[in-house]
Amino acid sequence: MMMKNCMDIDECERNPLLCRGGTCVNTEGSFQCDCPLGHELSPSREDCVDVNECSLSDNLCRNGKCVNMIGTYQCSCNPGYQATPDRQGCTDIDECMIMNGGCDTQCTNSEGSYECSCSEGYALMPDGRSCADIDECENNPDICDGGQCTNIPGEYRCLCYDGFMASMDMKTCIDVNECDLNSNICMFGECENTKGSFICHCQLGYSVKKGTTGCTDVDECEIGAHNCDMHASCLNVPGSFKCSCREGWIGNGIKCIDLDECSNGTHQCSINAQCVNTPGSYRCACSEGFTGDGFTCSDVDECAENINLCENGQCLNVPGAYRCECEMGFTPASDSRSCQDIDECSFQNICVFGTCNNLPGMFHCICDDGYELDRTGGNCTDIDECADPINCVNGLCVNTPGRYECNCPPDFQLNPTGVGCVGKEKLSEMSK
Repeated sequence: MMMKNCMDIDECERNPLLCRGGTCVNTEGSFQCDCPLGHELSPSREDCVDVNECSLSDNLCRNGKCVNMIGTYQCSCNPGYQATPDRQGCTDIDECMIMNGGCDTQCTNSEGSYECSCSEGYALMPDGRSCADIDECENNPDICDGGQCTNIPGEYRCLCYDGFMASMDMKTCIDVNECDLNSNICMFGECENTKGSFICHCQLGYSVKKGTTGCTDVDECEIGAHNCDMHASCLNVPGSFKCSCREGWIGNGIKCIDLDECSNGTHQCSINAQCVNTPGSYRCACSEGFTGDGFTCSDVDECAENINLCENGQCLNVPGAYRCECEMGFTPASDSRSCQDIDECSFQNICVFGTCNNLPGMFHCICDDGYELDRTGGNCTDIDECADPINCVNGLCVNTPGRYECNCPPDFQLNPTGVGCVGKEKLSEMSK
């Protein structure tokens, strides 16, 4: 009997493509792949494949982006950060340590960034780095309320007007209380301090005159500050005034009343005139329908002066007026000074069986077919068509309101015009 020996196959030597990306190690009856750091066995366990560390953890490369590489990974850092020496992390860049971050004055580092700031009185420019002086005077015109603002680098100064004084830091203007500085500044009045000045509230009869600071007597009569009646005389006295009514007026001077000649009956107006009181006198005006100077008034004959009055009527003169006597078909107006047409068509039972047409001073009836005006001309009566022998020839005529009927005998019928009867044979011949 013959015996056979079995020998191990070195897969690594036989197949150089085994364990790509790693090292092939032959074992008895098999082999194994030793993968380097950053690699792992493929599912077939015959290859070493790269491990994607970026997909394994979200905590890699904070403040940056994880970039996978063969066997490892690196961080691509966000602006304001820099990579660690092993390039597997990101650390903040302190920009302020590098030429003060490019800031003119103050640089403040922050996580992933930095910020420039300026000293008081300066403003950061749009480039975010340089500083420019703030013109407080232009930005706030009222900053030196009560004074004039002067800008200087980094601050400002106030030059105060009269009535104000500057604060210790020269940045505000403080009101001066003149009333406390001089208690007698207003003399005959009460002092009230105001912003930058003061006001004197003078006693009755006193005022502050231009160019003075105290209260002096007011000549109410001269400046028109009195309450005397317009028909009174004003007399100035220290601190006050007096009023007295002029001749022709009565009263206390504050109120002067005119003597009303019209009311007390002392006027000389005509009985046919109106008395009109006027300041200090009166005037006379003749009443309507009369003429004259008011003291003597005569009647106006309107009918003689205007022959066109009372159209469609007769004008009758009366004292101070006139009235119209109207013709038939017309009626006087409410003031009896004109004649108005009477609309007879508005009355009942006018133009029965017809249409009423109103005319000036009269009316006209337009009768319906089959009717005619009666003798009065105010109504429509039925026309007896049967009275005309031409109607209903050869037949019996029957009159009806507004029309008539023609009754034909046997073997007759109405002709086409409907006004007579013809034999049926003749009618047949007429139709051929």
